Amino acid sequence: TKLVYAGPDSNKHGIENSAVAYRNLMFMCDNDGMMFAVDINTMQILWMRNNGDDTDASLVLDVAPDGVFLYTGNEVDKRGEDGGERITNVRKIDAMTGKQVWQYDIPTYFDAAVNGGVLGTPIVGQGSIGDLVIFNIARTTAPREGDLVALDKASGKVIWRRHLSNYSWSSPTLITGADGTPYGVLPDSDGAVHLFNPATGADYSVLQLGKNTEATISAYGDMLVVASYDRHIYGIKIS
Repeated sequence: TKLVYAGPDSNKHGIENSAVAYRNLMFMCDNDGMMFAVDINTMQILWMRNNGDDTDASLVLDVAPDGVFLYTGNEVDKRGEDGGERITNVRKIDAMTGKQVWQYDIPTYFDAAVNGGVLGTPIVGQGSIGDLVIFNIARTTAPREGDLVALDKASGKVIWRRHLSNYSWSSPTLITGADGTPYGVLPDSDGAVHLFNPATGADYSVLQLGKNTEATISAYGDMLVVASYDRHIYGIKIS
């Protein structure tokens, strides 16, 4: 069996993010900006909403005491082609209904070859940062710059915002120390790997790899692994 669908503005016909699932429900976004839920037992669309622009980053699902939610952010792609609104929209969505809980907007540059906006998945906080969701947004205040933004899960209020002199397309990675302390890790387009405090956004340490690192860092214990544009794969120990 298969699902064939069309939104109110379907012309790009592609899905570049990975689907996320909860029980019998599957969620995804497409290149036209449509976000939808599918019952995988019947292949029927349960709800569909327009998020305004191409969404390449996979959705992140959070099963919380007050419901099941999806975090998502689009990019400036089709809106930039005709001089339209150049704003990245970060959203929290009720996964059961498709209704928006909150939205955070940030100005973003348009470049047809190198889109600005959310190109990686956010950190959904746990433990001591369980009230935060942290998004990496590329090409914000200048074509080569970006921002890390931590938002309150309940309200969407900015808790901290950290400017990056070099944008990143990667998903920030959350790791936990042996003493339970959370750490964030993010590589950027200049080849720097940032080990940062997810409660404040401030760097603990920066390691320079030399060239653009778009991949998301994998972590196991105190070992990080990431590939770079310099055609190397790096194993990095955290101490």
